Amino acid sequence: MPTPVAAAVETKAASRQSVVLSQLLALGSAPRREEIESLLAPELSRWRTSPSHATRLLGGLSQGQAASDLAEQILSLMQGSRVLVNIYHANAAVGASERSQQWRQALSLVRKMPEMEVKPDEITYSSALSACAKGERWHLALLLLRRMQQQRLPPNRFSYSAGISACERSGRWQLALSFLRHTMPESRVAADEFGFCSAISGCSKVGQWSLALLLLGSMPQDRLAPSAMSCSAAISACEKAGQWLSGLALLGEMPALRATADSISCNAAISACEKGAQWEPALCLLGKMCHMRLAPNEISLNSAISACEAASEWQLSLLLLSKMPDLMLAPDEISYNAAISACERATWRSAA
Repeated sequence: MPTPVAAAVETKAASRQSVVLSQLLALGSAPRREEIESLLAPELSRWRTSPSHATRLLGGLSQGQAASDLAEQILSLMQGSRVLVNIYHANAAVGASERSQQWRQALSLVRKMPEMEVKPDEITYSSALSACAKGERWHLALLLLRRMQQQRLPPNRFSYSAGISACERSGRWQLALSFLRHTMPESRVAADEFGFCSAISGCSKVGQWSLALLLLGSMPQDRLAPSAMSCSAAISACEKAGQWLSGLALLGEMPALRATADSISCNAAISACEKGAQWEPALCLLGKMCHMRLAPNEISLNSAISACEAASEWQLSLLLLSKMPDLMLAPDEISYNAAISACERATWRSAA
């Protein structure tokens, strides 16, 4: 346990790092090396004896492209100032690029690590893979997984899950399934819920709702209990395919699966009812949300209004629209358009 004096010193150092970080980010999108060096000059000598302070600062750079560019420049400056760059510094920089969704900078840092005499590890590659997933660069994610194997770094569940996510976001759902159901078992790597959710979402995007339900049902075989997140992904798959009955059935089965329904799963089920023009179950679900102490949001109300609109229930559409302010919700363009459309449908039917 640190002494009071050591704790005070550490607190002071953390406060100083916070100030320096703010000053660095204030330099803008294209800071000059001289500006960075001027700000960091007092810190570099401290980093030689306390390298963890540099890790902390690098880890805080996660606010856009300027931050990820800064991370690369700071590492270069550390090298030039004879501050030993270690794996923690490099991983903090790659992680900052990943959080700021800058896949190019993340890969650039991974490529330059050998020049810093730092060998990438599983954390490095997992962060870079996640950056590729956010950038929808599935082919680069596959190259990273291959490079891990070449460097005798067996991909772990985090690496594979990031790879599955990259495939899912890029519309390569079959490849995502191949990783989940073939590559990972063959590599004796247990899948996690994130990997399953990504694969289910991939199926959802191409209308493979039955396959999404099969994946959800197979999770216990991998010793994973379906949660609200995975159930919501499967309900969304039913919604996108117009399978409102299957979506409602899954929502009803969640307690048996020991999964607690949340706003996302309820909204997905209401949206499924909307797609099927099923206004009655949509309104029933809206009422149940209040009993479950789940506050309906704009998505909930808009889906219910649209369900009434699809069934030409214009009076109910207007009633729901009028109730939104009571729920502290502001009607938006979708709300008004759905209610107006419901009235138009009723007018056309009367004229006919």
